[in-house]
Amino acid sequence: MKKTRLSYLSATTLFAATLSFFATFNAYALSSVEYFEDKITFPGAGCEPQSNSDKFLREQGQYFNVGSTTQIIYCPVPQFNNSFSPAISVRFRLMDRSSTGNITCHVKARHPAGSKYVKDGKTQTKTVTTSGTGYKSLAAGEINQKKSGGFTYITCTLPPVSTQGGSGIVQYEVQYQ
Repeated sequence: MKKTRLSYLSATTLFAATLSFFATFNAYALSSVEYFEDKITFPGAGCEPQSNSDKFLREQGQYFNVGSTTQIIYCPVPQFNNSFSPAISVRFRLMDRSSTGNITCHVKARHPAGSKYVKDGKTQTKTVTTSGTGYKSLAAGEINQKKSGGFTYITCTLPPVSTQGGSGIVQYEVQYQ
């Protein structure tokens, strides 16, 4: 009995030490982002579907709609500690394989409670829409962010799968101003 308890305590101590190391490492890594990079590229595979019943494919860091209906996805725009940016710009890299529909993406800034953020009389939302099929690199332009607890996120509407395959987001690049 004592031998089992000692092993349990040793395992618990090792787990706690490992967890502490990774928490410290991640905190350092995230807080250091501002020092070496103002522009960060995020994989499309980090986006999530609005509905759990939507059919999708995550492949090589990309996200594609492979379902028979239009799909809405949400993509994060992280803010790192000690590096608030009053404005950001986003560039999307999209693959549109649909000849009957387009991909539309919105970058939206919000107040802490979720209401639209308005600065100088303008709602802080930027939109891009593909035209035609193929690989597209589209810039959404600059958007202002709310500093005190506000957040920014991305939504994209993806057309249904076509005979050419699914349409989706390859990656998106956030330029922190």
